[in-house]
Amino acid sequence: TWPAPIVTDSSGMTPTLIAEPALGSVFPLGTTPVTLTATDAAGNTATCAFDLTVEYTAAPRIEIAFPRHRDPVRIGQIVSPSFDVETTAAETRVETTATADGRLDTFEPGCHEFTVHAADALGLSSSKTTTYCVVYQMGPSGDPADWPADWLPIEQPLPLSDRMVVGSMPLGGRYVVGEEIGIFFTLRDAFGAERTEGRVQLSITDVQDPTDETAPEVIAFYGFTYDAERSGYAYAFSTDGLSPGIYDLWIGLNDDSSHRVRVELVVP
Repeated sequence: TWPAPIVTDSSGMTPTLIAEPALGSVFPLGTTPVTLTATDAAGNTATCAFDLTVEYTAAPRIEIAFPRHRDPVRIGQIVSPSFDVETTAAETRVETTATADGRLDTFEPGCHEFTVHAADALGLSSSKTTTYCVVYQMGPSGDPADWPADWLPIEQPLPLSDRMVVGSMPLGGRYVVGEEIGIFFTLRDAFGAERTEGRVQLSITDVQDPTDETAPEVIAFYGFTYDAERSGYAYAFSTDGLSPGIYDLWIGLNDDSSHRVRVELVVP
């Protein structure tokens, strides 16, 4: 739309006015000339014209390729995010929550947010946030190259949600009721160096339904920290008083990860 032009005639009568394109038309992108023609009762005409320019403007569009939602990275790992910003404006300012050198902060275990904010010269802006989880590398003592071949990742977290699962311990097997089950493992960063500041929670659940369709019951909960004498995380618990059956040992770390070991208790 545009303001109505002023049209006068010496006869005192109001001339007819025609615009091409007409007022209220849909204009294409780019510049379109608009011509106004006034005609009086005697057929005399006068014209004027102006250009109408339509520009496409939209807030910047952000796509984060890495990290994706809850992508795991190892503690201390050097990681650079990857993202694209599409904009229709000539000048766009992009800011992120990465460190000054453009890398993710991977020195604090747990899940963290990575945000990209883009603002263009027209004042339009948008933001996008994703989450990445800094996790420990979990394994037995000694050089990681010498870890046993059966030290494999597990696939079923507890609770049945999107919590990260980064490893398990080779405790799975059959135990006799009353027998002590010992746990020992180390935590390492991305460079293989041992970490000693982890906090560990051990939950024991009675698995009534091995298909996991029914939530298991937590029957015991323990907490333990780094054992300097053994240079690792160690805990031992007795199975006295437990009934024969299937149990899951859940090891939770302060990096928002959990690790499951399934065992079976049998009568002597």
